[in-house]
Amino acid sequence: MADPGNMLFITTNELESHFGSGRTEQLARESEYDFLKKVTDIAYEAAWNRKIKAVFISGPTSSGKTTFADRLGSAIHLYGRPTLRVSLDDYYFEGEYLFDTDGRPDMESISTLDIDLIVEQLRALMNGEEVLMPSYDFASRVRSYPATNRVRVDSNAVLVVEGLHGLSGKVIGELPKEAALGVFVCPWATLVGDRRLLRPEQIRQLRRISRDYHHRKTGALATLDYWPMIHRTEELFFDDYLSRADYFVNTVIRYEFFVLGTMAASYLQADLQRLQAGEELRTPLTRDGKFADLDAAVEAAQYLIDLSKHLPQVSQDFVPPMSILNEFIK
Repeated sequence: MADPGNMLFITTNELESHFGSGRTEQLARESEYDFLKKVTDIAYEAAWNRKIKAVFISGPTSSGKTTFADRLGSAIHLYGRPTLRVSLDDYYFEGEYLFDTDGRPDMESISTLDIDLIVEQLRALMNGEEVLMPSYDFASRVRSYPATNRVRVDSNAVLVVEGLHGLSGKVIGELPKEAALGVFVCPWATLVGDRRLLRPEQIRQLRRISRDYHHRKTGALATLDYWPMIHRTEELFFDDYLSRADYFVNTVIRYEFFVLGTMAASYLQADLQRLQAGEELRTPLTRDGKFADLDAAVEAAQYLIDLSKHLPQVSQDFVPPMSILNEFIK
């Protein structure tokens, strides 16, 4: 089992001490270097242990799994072994989702994934066989098999398998133990001022709000309204997944609060202003388009907006192109 270690405590005073006069740039460089060092350390292990055929990456939503997988694959390649990234998001079943009692669709549970196909194709790839991999379109809920997805990897290749359930026993547990390396990623930090301001889950909320706004055109309040579905799944699975990990990677980037705090708050504030103007907001994340619990979403939104007032602000243009934060802001 990977050890998360002590939670990182970041104070608002510490952040403010790094603000301005070149100190912000120094904090950014140090933060990005720390993250890339973790990536290269794991890449070294994966590249030089010739028994390893696949690295499985798991973690709760908005932990940076996709960017981590991309960076890890590139680093392993630089160490001399070819890689292929496999996204478990492409293995969703087609058709309608199941819904909870409040009308939220279940896009989180492992039952939404075609586990049999995942295991079959991973085994085939590890054995050097040719595979036609799927692509899943979330808008249409259709899984397709384009000809360009036909792949075969070299016997020396490392599969980089990324997804919410990457460390499930139904996935990694079905493959030879000595051939797999497990990595659990999560922003494991707390932001404190004169009181505790942000828990790890709320850090991920800021990330998810921004990502949904930019990538899925989903309103900020709608993201918070869907959060109980996310939380339930994480409570069920992630202690188990962490127990299968060989490495734990804390993906928090210290200066992200400069960027994401005020960015997410601005999207939330815009939704609240529309509500106050009498507009009926709709959400794409329920069966009927109505909010499952609008009052709870508004309360959570107001907390995050109030929090942002304690944080310095920098433009998203400040974030370097290779940063994991780009997964959430662009």
